[in-house]
Formats: sequence, C-alpha cells, structure tokens
Amino acid sequence: MASMGGMPLKRVYCHEFALRLLLSCVDSHANRHGRYIKPLFSYKADFYVRVFVQVIESQREVQKTTARRSYVYDCVGCHSFYLQKVGKHTPGTQHVAPGRGPPVGRSCEQCGKDFYIGGPIWSDPIHDTEFLSQMKEYVVNEGRYLGTEKRMTGMLTLAEEELPEVPLFYELSTLSKTIHSTCPPLTTFRSAILNAGYQVSLAHVCPKSIKTNAPPSVVWDVMRRWALDNGAKLREPDTVAGALLRKESTLQADFTLHPLAALDKYVLRFPPNPEPNWGPRLELVVNGNLNPVMI
Repeated sequence: MASMGGMPLKRVYCHEFALRLLLSCVDSHANRHGRYIKPLFSYKADFYVRVFVQVIESQREVQKTTARRSYVYDCVGCHSFYLQKVGKHTPGTQHVAPGRGPPVGRSCEQCGKDFYIGGPIWSDPIHDTEFLSQMKEYVVNEGRYLGTEKRMTGMLTLAEEELPEVPLFYELSTLSKTIHSTCPPLTTFRSAILNAGYQVSLAHVCPKSIKTNAPPSVVWDVMRRWALDNGAKLREPDTVAGALLRKESTLQADFTLHPLAALDKYVLRFPPNPEPNWGPRLELVVNGNLNPVMI
C-alpha cells in the first residue's frame, strides 16, 4: 500500500493494521508541517475504517515521531508477532535514538518458520480514554432518540476496554486451526492469560480476538495445554502443528475461571448485520448512470 507509506500484512488483525497504517500516514503528513497527531477515536465498522485525530503544532514533539511507529514481524507459520520500534525516546529528554533490533531471530522460536515484515504502523494508543468517556456519556444521556444508540454504546465500550498500549491481537479460532485443536471458549482462554499475570481484552474489530501483553510464548503455552488436554493429535515434527505441540512449555496454564474474564452480556459489542447477505453489491445502471447499491 504505497499510498500509505507502509507494507500491509494480510493477517487476522488486518483491519486494526489498516487503522494503524492510516494513522502513521496522517502523522507523517502532519510532521512535514511541524505538527503531530493525537488519536481520539479510531475504529473499523462495516466496510470502512475511520479515524478522528487532533492535530497539534509542536516541533519538539515531531522529533519524537519515530518512537510512535513500529515494524511488525509476523511468523509465517504460527502467527506469532513481534513489534520493532523505529526509534527509541529517552523520557524527560528530546533525545530519540534509532531503534535496536530485530526483536526476533532468523526463525520463529515457537515453530521454526520465518517471518513476514510489515509496516511501519502507528504503535501508540489509537483512542483517547477521556474523549471516549465524554462521547459515551453523551450517547447515554442524549442518544435515546437515535436508532443506533445500542450499537454506538457497544462500540465505545469496546474501545474503552481495549488495552491501549497493546497493538494488534490474536484470533482464537486461528490459533486452534494452526495447532489442529478444538477451539477453547473465549472466557476459558482469557482466564488462563489473566491467571498467568497478564492483561487481556477484546479488539473492537473481532469478536474472538485476544489482545494481550503476554508474549507469544505464553499464548502458545496456554493453547498447547488446552490442545493436549482435549485430544489433539501429535503431527509430524516438521509441520507447524507438530513443532508447536512438541515444544516444551515454560508455563503451567491455569484455566480456573478468573473474575475479570467474563464480559458484560448486556452490552451490544458486536451487533448482527441488519439484513441477510449484507454487503456491497455490483453497481447498477439507472437511467444511464451508475448507482452503487448496498444490501
């Protein structure tokens, strides 16, 4: 995607990646005029992404812009991903040094495959929590006449719950497919991550997402324990699933229900499509003019 100034990755987190690629592009254009951006609300809905940003003039902050962007190393085999900061800012100073890396070796520690490299993307928070809180308060108090009040409240709740300092995410069914296992319940997997001492949340773009500050080794230790406990068959050692299942775990996964693992079921986080077969259709010719039709 040359127009955005970065390389996209076609992975499960592609929609969040698109948002972060767009933010990086907008910030890059602002930097050329001595300005930088502060994302207020960034989201993907239906068939588009949209960002709301505050543009602030400050040459001092522009100098720190590389510390807000990262390259992404994504394993070809097991979908483990790692971020490499373009620059490193020393707190309390104006000094920004080149980022040191890469964060990975020539092959993935989990499955032995190599990596795709994407980005650079915006790796700072994509929402402003105070702005989200004000928006949600307004919708709750003034949005009762709107037909989309529940959808807006659900979207803002999702954005509030997202871990702000954690870019990108895993997808539970993709992890299960990779290791040839049954898919664990979302609450069960979230409990194991929380019981290991890490944070976890959903991503607003995917209902089965696992956004966590746990390293890939912990994610796969949990998934490996679940797979072996639920009848997953050992594959050949030279396959991705075989390598993952045979790797020795460093964490004893605990699937005991954690009090923070369950989600409030009364919040409409991911509303269903309004009609069957909802999506873009081919353009129709009406009176000699092309008119896009959505169903």
